[in-house]
Amino acid sequence: IEERPFEPIYVHERAKCYLVIKEYEKALDDFNMVLSYQGSNQNAYLGRGFTFKALKKYQLAANDFERAKVML
Repeated sequence: IEERPFEPIYVHERAKCYLVIKEYEKALDDFNMVLSYQGSNQNAYLGRGFTFKALKKYQLAANDFERAKVML
């Protein structure tokens, strides 16, 4: 990530790792970064939705899940 900061794939993978180890705020930051580069990244919306759900921000989670669903 340090060597290729503008390649969202690496940030997205790190975000998923943070989500698994329950570092939800870090995961949220990374998913937001990915979406700032790739606003139509369905998987990033799903990941951020699961992160919001873990943070008990259910309306934000539902919004992201709906965005991801519309992109199918």
